[in-house]
Amino acid sequence: MKLSQLCKPLAYLLFLPVLLPPVAHADTGKPLMICIDTDGLDSESKDPHPEKLFTGPIISIVTEVFRQAGKDIKLVNDGPWNRCLHDVELGYMDFAMGAYYDEKRARVFDYSDHYNTLTPSIFFLASKQFKIEKPEDLKKLRGCGINGYSYAHYNIRPEELDLTTNYGSLYRKLIADRCDYFLDELESFISSSNEIDFFHNPLIRHVPVAWANPPASYVITKKSGPNSNNLKDFNQSLKVVIKSGIAARIWNDSISDIPYRP
Repeated sequence: MKLSQLCKPLAYLLFLPVLLPPVAHADTGKPLMICIDTDGLDSESKDPHPEKLFTGPIISIVTEVFRQAGKDIKLVNDGPWNRCLHDVELGYMDFAMGAYYDEKRARVFDYSDHYNTLTPSIFFLASKQFKIEKPEDLKKLRGCGINGYSYAHYNIRPEELDLTTNYGSLYRKLIADRCDYFLDELESFISSSNEIDFFHNPLIRHVPVAWANPPASYVITKKSGPNSNNLKDFNQSLKVVIKSGIAARIWNDSISDIPYRP
């Protein structure tokens, strides 16, 4: 999923030098509604008050891309990831951001070009001694995951995992030894509200998953829906934001542990 999730005030964009003009004039109608995964945000971002800004370098990058495309947007995070996908599919939301690609989902949604590539990892209790070198090694273990997330890049089907609704529940299951591992990307935790629990917790280890296909994050909309053409404008602006170095600058200002990979 998803994306993603990393803490840097969106207000940072106000201080970016104006290097590039928008590639299109802003729409005069209602803003585009974009839902995101609530678990990927820090606790301040979940505040329901409208004056609270969404945070994170990925959110800032995507917002800058839409700005360059001349699109007004409104970010929404009022439910779990499955609800976000459902609302986009039914047209209640214009876009979801932070989606991973999988074939089943691609039959329902149109995808943008990807705007960052992530680092597949496996998380488990430090007290456990596992030798995990291939997907088959996981078949002998009890895996957990989050409902609605895609694990296709790990060669794992969701039905092979004990699925829960959020990272808090996932953490409790792992600590209680109700599952042996879960799979996720490092970028989900660096500088997020989950960093202490998962990334710097002495009780939990993480190692890279060599066989996994590094997933990428996309903006998606209803397939052949009214916003499919807006993805073309998004893709054009995304190329500009990446090639100009703006995306890397936003990322590096927040995160030094992991390099930005478009």
